Amino acid sequence: ERNQCIGGEFNLDLYCTDESLDAVCEETSETVCSENGDVHYIDSCENLEEMVDDCDYDSGTICEEDIEGAYCKSLNCEDALNGEEWCVGPGGSIGGDSGTYAFDEDWVLEISANCDVEDFGNAFYGGDVGEYTLQFFNYHGTPAFRLAHGDIFFTKAYVGSINNPGGSSDHWAELAGVSMSGTHDIRIEYYYSLSEVKIYWDEALVGHFAFEISNMPGDVSISIGSGGAAVGSRYFRQYCLDGEVYTEGCGDYRTETCESANCVNNPWQDCFAANNAEADPITGSFVDEEMCDSDYCEIWSPESSPCAFDKDYGRTYCMIGDTLMYSSDLYGGWKESATYESLEELDGDRFDEVNSPLQDLNLEMCVPLVPGGLQFWSIEDSVCSYGNYEATLYMDHDKGTCNKWTIVGENYDGLETGPGFWGNAGLINLNITNWKQACDDGWAPTKDNPLDAALFSGHDADDVSDSDINRLVLDEEIPDPALIEILEARCQAISDCSGKANFVGASGPSWNGYSFHCEDEDGRNDQISCSFSFECVPYNAPSGGSSCSVCGEDGLTCSEYRCKALGDCEYNEPVGADKGYCYDEDDYDSPVISVEVVANDTIIINEEIPYNTPIELTITTDEASFCKFDVGESSNSFDDMNYYVGEEFEWEHKLRLMYSGQESYDDEFYEQSVLGESGELEIYIRCEDVAENAPVSAKLIVLTIAEPPDKLAPQIDEDSFIPANDGYVAMNLTTVEASFYLLEDAECRWSDEDEDYSLMTNDFLCFSQECSGVLNVSLETNKFYIRCNDTSGNVNTASEVYTIKKAQTELAIESISPNDEDTTDDHLVFDLEVVVDGGAGDEICEYMIEGQHEEYIEFLESSGDTHTQEFDLAIGEYTVKIYCYDSAGDSDLETQTLRINQDLNSPSITRAYAQGSSLVIRTKEEAECRYYSYSCSEDWDDMTSFSGSDKRYTVTAYEGRKYYIKCMDELGNIPGDGVCTKIVRL
Repeated sequence: ERNQCIGGEFNLDLYCTDESLDAVCEETSETVCSENGDVHYIDSCENLEEMVDDCDYDSGTICEEDIEGAYCKSLNCEDALNGEEWCVGPGGSIGGDSGTYAFDEDWVLEISANCDVEDFGNAFYGGDVGEYTLQFFNYHGTPAFRLAHGDIFFTKAYVGSINNPGGSSDHWAELAGVSMSGTHDIRIEYYYSLSEVKIYWDEALVGHFAFEISNMPGDVSISIGSGGAAVGSRYFRQYCLDGEVYTEGCGDYRTETCESANCVNNPWQDCFAANNAEADPITGSFVDEEMCDSDYCEIWSPESSPCAFDKDYGRTYCMIGDTLMYSSDLYGGWKESATYESLEELDGDRFDEVNSPLQDLNLEMCVPLVPGGLQFWSIEDSVCSYGNYEATLYMDHDKGTCNKWTIVGENYDGLETGPGFWGNAGLINLNITNWKQACDDGWAPTKDNPLDAALFSGHDADDVSDSDINRLVLDEEIPDPALIEILEARCQAISDCSGKANFVGASGPSWNGYSFHCEDEDGRNDQISCSFSFECVPYNAPSGGSSCSVCGEDGLTCSEYRCKALGDCEYNEPVGADKGYCYDEDDYDSPVISVEVVANDTIIINEEIPYNTPIELTITTDEASFCKFDVGESSNSFDDMNYYVGEEFEWEHKLRLMYSGQESYDDEFYEQSVLGESGELEIYIRCEDVAENAPVSAKLIVLTIAEPPDKLAPQIDEDSFIPANDGYVAMNLTTVEASFYLLEDAECRWSDEDEDYSLMTNDFLCFSQECSGVLNVSLETNKFYIRCNDTSGNVNTASEVYTIKKAQTELAIESISPNDEDTTDDHLVFDLEVVVDGGAGDEICEYMIEGQHEEYIEFLESSGDTHTQEFDLAIGEYTVKIYCYDSAGDSDLETQTLRINQDLNSPSITRAYAQGSSLVIRTKEEAECRYYSYSCSEDWDDMTSFSGSDKRYTVTAYEGRKYYIKCMDELGNIPGDGVCTKIVRL
């Protein structure tokens, strides 16, 4: 600024601190944001100096200021650049990569990611920070993880169950053939059924991957960043804007998915229409592959590992789960192999590779890539019924041999039994022991009824029942457990169907049911029918409500669908809330409240809080709650409480209590201006959870607020001046003793002039809050300027002007009226009036009537120098004393006799005479007179009036006329009817 220059020229291109300008401004280290949004130094005069940092929105920064100064604030988010957007998978995990990957035959899958954690590479033989590979591989038949950097691997990997992470079989395992220098720890954490993996190296997070694994063993599909379609899961899109991550939910129930950061429609139910085609003549499949749109559908089939047929023993071997099982000839049934552990051990000419008989069941189905969700808690019929399965087999005995059967079924027309073929195809497990024993006990192939009584040791043929047949046919596990697993998997691929896991990895009880029954089909005991049915029903949430609060904890919006998937939960969207909450349906407990009090960055425990200091309360509850409070006195219920703690349901509530007029902090605290007086402050707090449970009694917090520091200059009680401010003193005084009171302890001085306290030389004598002193009042108007200094050093900067006036004449009672009054009654109501003169002009007058008052009484009405009081006195004579005094100390006392007379006589005429053309009459008292020319009986109102005053009245005189005259005094006394006051004849 030009006015900051002491000398020299003002130059446009120089900073104000340039020495050539000879300005008062000096360089500082303070920084501010300039108008163009850059960081600049400022000088001591607050002029801009050189630029410190160039902030640029397009480059991802803006200028911000805090208590330490200005800086370029990054607009990037913690894990994303400003403007970047991405999809969040339905498991709630953000994928580092995207795409579909599959394990190879050794179950090895490599996913590369750039790890940018400092010093991470130094842990690997001095390797560089950069590309590292996460491997999933087969470790002795169990999925395992490891991290690689080039040819170097971690020494340990976490081995665990894919479907049950954290199970009892999970452990850290040494990896054969790998080496590392030194000792280091790798920890791999996974969540939501392996939808998210975090890798830690020596407790440092070095990798973050998201994926889903399904259909183990076999070809395993991993969708990086998808998180799968667990019950309750949902797609979201997120984007980074100005340093904040914003989340938008795609259609709930997975009616939308997310692609390239956009929510897209998911017509998942259209997939099921492709399952109604005519059976393929070769495969028997009912799926129309053209209708099964690969954009949002896929053909599900029971892909399983190939099987091997043992030609020497007539056995077929297959991997059932993790176990090698075999089936013996036509008898069917699965038994665990005690000789071999894997198909790889079955080689040579003795074994032929064959397909699993489960592939012949025509179970393939067009299902959604991302199955939609169901309101499983409220509907009975659903798309899950597409997963129902029914089959019936008929076993016809070929009479003539015990071991020759033809098995025909709805799905097996034309298939013959024989070595290497399972006629039961996993549906029937014959009890081979019972079956062979039947033949040994007398079953002759030539008999007409192959299942006659001999089969059952003495039973008659007619007694053979269905239960007997079942005993013969059924084994302990009917039907084949591998088939049940496949049907369960197909059921869960359809939608939210029973047995499926929710988005936190928990599965509810499976309500899917199946039945299996064999019976004599034709009543001749030579044909057996075996029927199997499987029912796929909607998902059933886990029991209990312990997981309900998880909904929304990942920062993604909770909904009724997500909530209900977690267990016995209820969903509520409180009025005014911007989101919904999930809670245990059996939650009847109110929140448990704890409070921490902080003032001046110090935790307060039974300490006095300085006045005018904001008080910060951190209120913690054991569940998501909405809190309110009262001050001083508690309301009867939560709804009746007066003040809000916040506007959201939270676990931690930050409340700042403030004084009116204090500036807001604009931070995470919710502010309420409720502080005022010092002393004890009672805060009553209640919190209500999302189930609307609130405590009956409020939690009481008692705080103590210190007295405020004295920053106010002393104040004089203006009504306490003696003599009164702007009042009078007696005219003969030259000095006066003056006094006044203060509102606090202080010392006071006065002066004839308005000047600073330090320049005043006349002291008042002050004791406690009362001050007094002798003042000179020689002038007609005397002004005194008073200033005071309190015990805290606060001094008046403005003077209290104290004015004393002197009266110029003495106070005197000038008149008292009336002194003599007449009345026709026995008493008189009248006003006694006193007029004064001189004095200070603020006199007070009092009266006392001897014999009626024992002390003086102030006149009721005063106006200027006149004082009036109404009296009602009986006829008689009274002595009235009047006493008047003013603020100057003057006074006057006067005594007057007051007579009240009773007058009952009409006025008399003392003289009557003609004067010129007038008749003149004179009365003894003031009166009104009238006449009539004919008699004294005329009505008063009809008589002619005399004119005149002062007891002299006239009327026109007519010679020879009689004047019948009546007169009435001021009291209304008038002659009676027919009586005249006087008759005059001219």
